[in-house]
Amino acid sequence: MLSVILEAIICLNCWYFYKRIHSRFMETVNVEVAISLYLEAVDVVMIEDRPRQAVQSMAAAARLLVRQRQYDKAVEIIEKERDLHFESQNWAVLFLVLVHLARSDQVAAEKVLHASLRYEGFTESEIGAVLEQLVKAIDEQDGDQTVEVLSLPLFKYLDNDYAKLAKTLASQYGGSRPSRPSAEGGGGEEAAAGGGGDGDDDDEEFDLR
Repeated sequence: MLSVILEAIICLNCWYFYKRIHSRFMETVNVEVAISLYLEAVDVVMIEDRPRQAVQSMAAAARLLVRQRQYDKAVEIIEKERDLHFESQNWAVLFLVLVHLARSDQVAAEKVLHASLRYEGFTESEIGAVLEQLVKAIDEQDGDQTVEVLSLPLFKYLDNDYAKLAKTLASQYGGSRPSRPSAEGGGGEEAAAGGGGDGDDDDEEFDLR
């Protein structure tokens, strides 16, 4: 009986590593197939209750989903990764916030951030502090501050797909500016009297999408 169990474990290990190696190869050939293989690898290792290996495959699948702009599915996988492995929770929160912002869902991004405040040490961490700055800058429509935050090393040195996503967000949200009163005496009244043309330009300036 023991030999049968050991043989089954060996087979599962071989199948898992086959899935991982094949997935790596398929990333350069067919990303959709690679995603499926990574998720199949998750199922294999979960049978053996090996969460660390499962998290590795989930992270790889989520990264490829982000590359393919399949953001809804990426959110689903990253949430599972976060709930499965405590040590990677802060990183999962970072990725979730970025993906929700890519979906133009600021409310969801803020909810993820606020829910994460209960994690021990999160508010004192670099990730927690930077995400608070980012969400605040976007909420205040401060494009300059948004770009500045997204240019921090924390984002620059992420895995390539997430680093590219951060650059995309800088373009997506970097055009917004906070509303400020005119410094010139008659500027405000003149703009108000100017009619539709200037007003349309202002609307575009505040368009976060």
